[in-house]
Amino acid sequence: LSTNTASLETKEAVNLFYWISLENWQKILQLDRQEAFKQAQVSELYSVITGHLQNYPFYLPYVALTEYGLECDVVGNLLAIFFGIADRVKTKKILDYLDQCGAGSPFPVAVLDEPIHISDPRWSSWFAKAHLNLPYQYHNGGIWPFVGGLYVATLVKVGRIDEAQLYLERLAEGCRQGKTREWEFNEWLHKLTGRPMGSPEQLWSAAMYCFAYQSVQQKHIGVFQDWR
Repeated sequence: LSTNTASLETKEAVNLFYWISLENWQKILQLDRQEAFKQAQVSELYSVITGHLQNYPFYLPYVALTEYGLECDVVGNLLAIFFGIADRVKTKKILDYLDQCGAGSPFPVAVLDEPIHISDPRWSSWFAKAHLNLPYQYHNGGIWPFVGGLYVATLVKVGRIDEAQLYLERLAEGCRQGKTREWEFNEWLHKLTGRPMGSPEQLWSAAMYCFAYQSVQQKHIGVFQDWR
């Protein structure tokens, strides 16, 4: 396969299997590989997903052989918009959802729309190792300024400049937070308290803030703008 053909097939597969809708379910039923799906129990699994999660406003994080993710992986969904995987309809649904669920509050942006709690079947004992991945912390729903910069730039790319400006201001305030001094550009912050809990002086946090700032100032992201 050529690079362009492989990219197009990947894009189509992501939109078919990870964006949940009854329309996609009907498309899956028409695939030539339907028997293979049945043998792998994926067809049965997907029918369960569509029965429970009709018209979800974001891409699921994973669809495995016997289970699927319920949470919104914010990084993955932003990248799907940034690199042209999501069309305009999906883009609006994702960004509206992130705004409505408060992913950008108090600072952008939490990496999950809702953390996985101890009572959840998806909870694993290693989440509590070193007291790190408890709800609203680290990868389990913590705020990452690095991803916040991507969030702001994505809003700029799709023309939502006013929102981008709002979240840029919040991102600046988040980056200003520090454990011992201001402007530590911390690795990550607690979603509920907004206080930094990760490592200070992170280049990726600072770099993505600069990228977000430049994107808002120019009303243009400068890279990957025409990526499809």
